[in-house]
Amino acid sequence: MAYKSSIYLIIILFLTLGISACGGSNDSKNKNSSSSEASSQSSSVSSSDSSQSLSSSSVSSQSSSSTRDTLSSAIEKAALTGMEQTGATAVMIAVTKNGKIIHDESYGFYDKEKLRPLDKNALMRTASIVKGVTAAAIRKLASSGALSLSDHVFCNGNNAPCWLSENLLSPNSDARVAKITIEHLIKHLGGFYAQEDPINIGIQAQCDKLLPACPATKNDLIKYRLASPLNFEPGDDSVSRQDGYSNFGYMILGMIVEQATGKTFAEYVQETIFLPLGVSVEDFKAAKGMVKDHDPREPIYISTQTGPSAYNIGKMAPVAEEGVLAENLTSVGFGLTSARAMALFATGYLLPFGEPIPNDYIFISNNDDGISGRQDGLWDGTATSVIQYKDGMTVAIFVNKLIQRDQFQPIIRSLRSAMLLDE
Repeated sequence: MAYKSSIYLIIILFLTLGISACGGSNDSKNKNSSSSEASSQSSSVSSSDSSQSLSSSSVSSQSSSSTRDTLSSAIEKAALTGMEQTGATAVMIAVTKNGKIIHDESYGFYDKEKLRPLDKNALMRTASIVKGVTAAAIRKLASSGALSLSDHVFCNGNNAPCWLSENLLSPNSDARVAKITIEHLIKHLGGFYAQEDPINIGIQAQCDKLLPACPATKNDLIKYRLASPLNFEPGDDSVSRQDGYSNFGYMILGMIVEQATGKTFAEYVQETIFLPLGVSVEDFKAAKGMVKDHDPREPIYISTQTGPSAYNIGKMAPVAEEGVLAENLTSVGFGLTSARAMALFATGYLLPFGEPIPNDYIFISNNDDGISGRQDGLWDGTATSVIQYKDGMTVAIFVNKLIQRDQFQPIIRSLRSAMLLDE
């Protein structure tokens, strides 16, 4: 979720899949019906050619199957090696080629005791890769006419069309707040610096001191932030994504989705984004924070950080479990889904800002690694990445521990080497 240069994760899976084309069949026909001997010979030739065709097809099928087996073996080796090196105990990886799933596996265990093997039914927290889904949901509403990307986010009585009540503003609110548009929030250009993001700095866990009541509501966080000046002019694209990165803005986008549809964010995304891609509505949910409320399909998360609890005010707790009110932040980083769902999402929407992929779209890459689009996610107990390649392949990976880039690179190199050998 929050960008932290010391722990920023770039998970790059360079997967190259070479699949032999199936051989065509040869169909010989007897053209001399007056000669039974010729007919017999022709039938014999036809039968022989047919057998050769079936044999060719069989060889091609075996070659394709062998390639897939090699792909799966290489990914499994990379996943298991990575778990051993990083201390992660649960990993999910899914890969698509030409819009179809060609690999979907989970590795490790659900539980701390390592008694329940992780399976394909598992779900994990998304961290920030859900932001592309949030952007796609907003764009879907824009295409239907329910809203416009140029609509203002905060109403001030003079800037219609707008969405959120002017009651969220205070006498101290920056006048430029009224200029913020939906598109600004999608692109992290709403005027909010990451280091002052109320989600990043743990305001929810300080509700007893800084907010009207506990637990903190989304409106409480908005009022708190808007009582201070903006950090830059809304829409100023000279501001780097690193500086302007806004979990706060994506919380607000989720609120707009709910206001525009009358549904929860998770319900709308299930029905309009994932279901058309062939993902069950049960495979995208709102994550819960407290361990006692976790989904049965969710593995443990290995916390490496301790901080103030947003649930038990005044107490310290693992950040992975109680650092923020996860229920308020589904659209920010606390979706609950599968690697399969996110790999398929990347076949339909561009990363990182969720534009629908046109039928004639050609992926390009300016990098040697062939990556065309990517979105990464980080939170204590979670590291995720979803990637699009210029050849149309997509990959999604979920890990149940926050891991640093240098810990992942040996895994990526071994995986890349295996895939290149398999061309």
